[in-house]
Amino acid sequence: MRNIWVFLFAILSLASCNQSLYDINYKGEENYKSFYVVDTIRIENPVRVYPKKHDRIFILSKDKLKAYRGEADFFMSPDIFLSNNYTLITTI
Repeated sequence: MRNIWVFLFAILSLASCNQSLYDINYKGEENYKSFYVVDTIRIENPVRVYPKKHDRIFILSKDKLKAYRGEADFFMSPDIFLSNNYTLITTI
């Protein structure tokens, strides 16, 4: 009996993936606009760093940069942020 329920569930799950049940070209409602939530952070003495080991630019404080000793997980710290601006200041 349990096998029948599992089989029915599997069939219904696969049937729900039928393309006629959803519109892949759906663009949203006309009266709604896209928006972004932006948070502001404050960093004392900020510097941009481009480590050669990583292919990204990070922003961190000068004091935090002084603590860098080549550790692999240093740039995963919660007080180091990725930058989307590609103007270099410091390369390490």
